[in-house]
Amino acid sequence: MRKLILIDDDPDEIYFFEQACSKLTSAPEITSFFDANEFLTYLGTHRCNGSVILLDLNMPDMGGLELLKKIAELGVLHNLIVLIYTTSVNAQDIKESYQLGAKSYLSKPSSINELTALLQSLSDYWFNHNSMPV
Repeated sequence: MRKLILIDDDPDEIYFFEQACSKLTSAPEITSFFDANEFLTYLGTHRCNGSVILLDLNMPDMGGLELLKKIAELGVLHNLIVLIYTTSVNAQDIKESYQLGAKSYLSKPSSINELTALLQSLSDYWFNHNSMPV
């Protein structure tokens, strides 16, 4: 299943994400969450194998790195494509993200056109050229 999931506490980010996704060729199913706990609840009740997850680092209650740890503890990280999607350029955040199992570390684009181009590239690569274990 082609599913693109955004986890970000900023409603504006989610709005622009959804707008950009509507412009994609062969758009995947889109799901978004405002907080990490909401996503964990969803993960416990939905099959997400092969989903591409764009995960913001800086969120209240549970940040992206803590969520990444919890996903790993659940034993499902190998079935997901977790991409950090943030404004942070902190070298320690980058290092820790990869150590915890993130597949990529992406800077949030500054325009809707850049975001659309990024999401098109991600969608093309992860859904059309990449293979995940069954």
